[in-house]
Amino acid sequence: MKTRILKVNLRKHLKEKQLSQNALAAQIGIAPPTLAKMLNDEWEYVSRDSIERTIDYLGLEVADVFQLVNVEFWKPIEDRRQCTFLRGSHAHRPDEGMTIPGPDNDATQLVVPFVRRLATDSVRYIDHERDEEKLIELAKQENCIVIGSPKSNAATEILLSRFFGARPFSEEDRPRIPFGFCWPEITEVEKNSSLTCSDAARKRTGMKPGIAVKGGPLVEADYADHATFFQWAPGRRARDCGLVLVANRPFNTTEYVKLIVLAGFSGVGTIAAADALIEDFRYLEPTSEKENFVWGVVQAWYNKPANDDTREYKRFRWKYRTGIAPINEKSPVKLKRIRRQ
Repeated sequence: MKTRILKVNLRKHLKEKQLSQNALAAQIGIAPPTLAKMLNDEWEYVSRDSIERTIDYLGLEVADVFQLVNVEFWKPIEDRRQCTFLRGSHAHRPDEGMTIPGPDNDATQLVVPFVRRLATDSVRYIDHERDEEKLIELAKQENCIVIGSPKSNAATEILLSRFFGARPFSEEDRPRIPFGFCWPEITEVEKNSSLTCSDAARKRTGMKPGIAVKGGPLVEADYADHATFFQWAPGRRARDCGLVLVANRPFNTTEYVKLIVLAGFSGVGTIAAADALIEDFRYLEPTSEKENFVWGVVQAWYNKPANDDTREYKRFRWKYRTGIAPINEKSPVKLKRIRRQ
């Protein structure tokens, strides 16, 4: 399956005619933000009138401005017709065994139908894997999508840590990671994780929960333990956040494979990361000659719909991205009722 997107090529025509962005907006009578989105190819919806005014004023044809181009993002999965999902687990009670957290399963179900159209020969699941050598070898030989917070998925901890040159489960190696999960409760999992916020990051962010970006923002999450969450009134709105990482040929492999990590601060954040991947993959393809990866953090919003432990995911918005095109501020609305992680 070939995936194509519609691109707008306007900026080069402005340079040729030696027109500034503001001057063009004033001459054709459209709002500067509307024109800016067209010029930066960040538009989602552009009115027919705006297109006609711009093309007429510049003396262009439609073919001069609009172009359908192939997106290479899914090509490794399409070529190999293969994708492996790596997920983690919770142990609720020793006699119950290990289970996939509900939100992680919901995030998987967002991605799987899309991937199945490409990897028609092999879509498989490897759950609860903690062997570091095996995980690295999988990421070097197969297209892998890792789903879940480092608290619920050891593969997230291991592959993200190793990707940034850190030892997994190493407090000393936290400075090597360009982001950190600022969890308010420090259990043994959070205490030992390389992906936990450092003490310096916690102080800089005022001890607030969320995902902190080194030298950048803290993308906040509204945290409540299980008992406190039950006391929230139905209809209350809250925030979560999630990390998205995309790498081509990870760990210096010569194989043309893709590693994708979708890791929430908690469950809603993981779903938002999966939603962001499907909605905005066209902005997530590594394009730098120096770096083979991109990553970013999304803010998620959700409601508490009833007097239980469910959360209703509403929407996401990118708050930080690196290595890729500028952030597109659109906020697609998604409704999904999920179990609390």
